Amino acid sequence: IKDISPIKKKVVELTNAIAMIRKAGPEMSGIMKDLGYVTPNYVMIDDLNIQEGSSGINISGIILRGERLTEFMQAIEESGSFENVKLKFSRKMESYSANAMEFGLVFDAVK
Repeated sequence: IKDISPIKKKVVELTNAIAMIRKAGPEMSGIMKDLGYVTPNYVMIDDLNIQEGSSGINISGIILRGERLTEFMQAIEESGSFENVKLKFSRKMESYSANAMEFGLVFDAVK
């Protein structure tokens, strides 16, 4: 008979994660939906962090057309769902493609 304690531990972790998602569900899904509407196909978001207890949102990712990062930031701001969009960092990723940039943004959800 195999030791099932690692499986039990994983079940507890997943149960806790599900409870957290259910608790923040409607707000989180609304933010993701609104962000999805303004994210063009040349932007890949690889990290989304919503600060618990505040309206702060951090995203990071890769934009294949780095010259259009400002347009993406404006689209987020003009969506009506978000405000105070600020660039945390940007750096060229020529190893990915000639115009690609890695970026990080911080902004607030409109309450």
